[in-house]
Amino acid sequence: MNIRMSDVKKRKTGAILSAIAVIMVSLLLLVAILMANSEDPAPWGIVAIMVIIFGGTIVGVIVALLQRLGEVKKGEIDEASKY
Repeated sequence: MNIRMSDVKKRKTGAILSAIAVIMVSLLLLVAILMANSEDPAPWGIVAIMVIIFGGTIVGVIVALLQRLGEVKKGEIDEASKY
């Protein structure tokens, strides 16, 4: 059994699961805000800011996930462990 391959799988799985968790929480909060806004409307500027904040969080998490998967694929972590 190749230990490095199992480490790569663990690292990728951990990164993906944590990204999914953060995205789901952000989506849940965004939906809750929009549902609450439908019952008691807030100024559109406030709603727009909240959508931008949570949308930006989701985009940032996706970008960070792609960078992390690239680092794991290249083996940058294994190179850093040499020092």
